[in-house]
Formats: sequence, structure tokens, C-alpha cells
Amino acid sequence: MTVRAILGIVALNGAYALLGVALLWAIRGLPRWSDVLRLAGLGYLLGVAAFGVVWTQLLVVGVPLRWLGLVLSLVLGTAAAVGAGVLLGRPRPRGYGDPARHASGAAVLGTATGVALTGLFLEVLFRAARLQGLQAYDAWAFWVPKAKAIYFFGGLDHQVFTTFANPNYPPVVPILDAAAFHAMGSADVTTFHLQYWFLVVGATAAIAGCLYRHVPAWLLWPSLLLVLTVPRVASGLLVPQADVLVDVLFVVAALLLALWLRDGRAWRLAAAAILLAGASLTKREGLLFAAAALLVALVA
Repeated sequence: MTVRAILGIVALNGAYALLGVALLWAIRGLPRWSDVLRLAGLGYLLGVAAFGVVWTQLLVVGVPLRWLGLVLSLVLGTAAAVGAGVLLGRPRPRGYGDPARHASGAAVLGTATGVALTGLFLEVLFRAARLQGLQAYDAWAFWVPKAKAIYFFGGLDHQVFTTFANPNYPPVVPILDAAAFHAMGSADVTTFHLQYWFLVVGATAAIAGCLYRHVPAWLLWPSLLLVLTVPRVASGLLVPQADVLVDVLFVVAALLLALWLRDGRAWRLAAAAILLAGASLTKREGLLFAAAALLVALVA
């Protein structure tokens, strides 16, 4: 573990967030900077999902995942999203006020307390992530070896992806791990656990941001913190496998579908589509989850 490796992971995930916020601006519009701040977590997950979907297709057609290609894909993707937003006439964010919600002093205090307690938990999780060893069986048996194959060989090496366990699993998790290796400058299987810490932070921020106007602070933050600290959930947050990512993408997509049923805002469907596509290419179960969510939404 080095400072350079940590800074590389931070820069990579910052680029994911920038890409996702640009996508969110294109499909929704972000009229105020407070909207950017509130929905930054959702934007981050959109960036991760979009990056995984695009690079899955690129690897399939033979484009190697190298450092230059990684950077170009993030830069060009962000530029394309910004260009789409300009063509659609999205206004630039202005001001910080939120006229749709006038919070009371108690609500502000509840939000501040919830953010502080959740931040404390995430800080402890960060310390664990940067020193976490590669212990989970599935991680060192096939997820990480596939990531190393993409990192060292640049693509979907036939021997690795056909002889290791579960050869029919989708490749988004190895792609994200390989991108993290490139950002760190080496196949560091200790520091790369920070990538999963960022996924937890992004999911937490996304859920809180999506529910900000729909759930009172005194109910939102204790419930969110309870979910994060339940032993069965907390013990798997940093495990470098597909379970955390597919769960995160599905849960946030399902939440967007539920909110769409409530207010009918079409941008939620577009965002949910990107997240469900990412979930489907993360693990086989993601396709079943996506089908179930869409079926329930259509029936409702």
C-alpha cells in the first residue's frame, strides 16, 4: 500500500463520479448546485455502471483495456454526456437553495447527526479497507485472477476465462478491478479493497439523495445506518466479489422505479435502465433481478 496507490484509486473514482454526474445532467438536468451535491452518489453509480457496460462491449470486440484507453473512455464519455446535455438545452447549475423543501431546525439537526454518524462508520470502514487482505474464497479463486488477466494481458484471456471457476459470469467486476490496478500502478490486492469502499459510499449517498425529499431525516438516517451496520451486511461490504455491486445497482434502480411510480418523472427510468444494465453484466443473478424489478413496476 502506497500513497500513490491510494491517490490513484481516489482519482479513478472521482472520474467515475464526474462521468455519472454528466450523464445525470444530460438525462435530468441539475438546475442548482444543491441538486448536484444531493445526487452525486447516484451520479457516481451511473458512472460505474456505464463504464462497466461500455468496457464489457469493448473487450468483447477485442479492444484492450490499457491505461490510455481507460483515460480516453472516461474523458470521451464525460464529454459526450456534456455534449448531449447541451444539445438537450440543459441549464447550468445555479445557486444552492432548494425551493421544493424548507427544512425545520429539527430536520437540519437530524440530517447533520445522521450524516455525522454515517460518516464515522464509513471512516472506520476506510481504515479496514486499506489494510484488508484477500481472504474470500471466490475472490482469490476466480474474481481477482480474471481481473489480473485483464490487467496484464489487456483483455478477456481465453484460457483464464474458460478454465477458472464460473466462466460464464459477466466481467464487470474484473473490469473495475483491472481499472483499479491501472489507477494504482500495480496489481495491489490489498489497496484495491478501497474500490469497494467507494461503492459503499456511493450507494449510501445515492440512497440518501434519492430519498431526501420523500422520507423525513429522523427516519431516513437511522434506517440507513442500521442497514450498513447489520453484521450480515457489514461483514461483506469490502469483499471483492460481485455480490455488493449487483446488490447496490439493483437496490438503487428499484428505488428509482418506485419513485417513478410515485411521481412519473421519466429521467428515473433512464437512470434505472443504466443501473440495471450494469447489474445484468455484473452477475448472472442481475439479469433475473432486473427482469423482476421491471415486471413488478409494469404490473404496478
